[in-house]
Amino acid sequence: MTVIPAVFLVKTIVLLLKEEEQKSYIELARGKGLSSLHILLIHSFRNVVYSLFYRSKLIFSFMLSNLFILERLFNMRGIMDLLMWSTGYTFVIISSMIFLPFFLIFTLIEQRMKKSIGMKEDGTFA
Repeated sequence: MTVIPAVFLVKTIVLLLKEEEQKSYIELARGKGLSSLHILLIHSFRNVVYSLFYRSKLIFSFMLSNLFILERLFNMRGIMDLLMWSTGYTFVIISSMIFLPFFLIFTLIEQRMKKSIGMKEDGTFA
């Protein structure tokens, strides 16, 4: 279930790091004589984490769709099968159990990221 999202995650990280290498502040850091590991960990990776977080929502949706496909492919009776054939309260409970924890986690992390970079509620910087 995690093969495709893991490949997508690694590919995204590599592409974002290559994109960061082209930025002028990375060239300045190299010109100052900083080591490649220091530049990668301190300067590049910090900026890549923000972009990666926003792409993690897409990765989460890939994981849910893979779960559905794997349950159908291997004829397993799992949570997606129960969700598809449920009605009323069961559907609401299962949907809430899947959606709410991830929504809360993503919201809390996003609020913390906005606070760490000094962004106001309206999207402008302080």
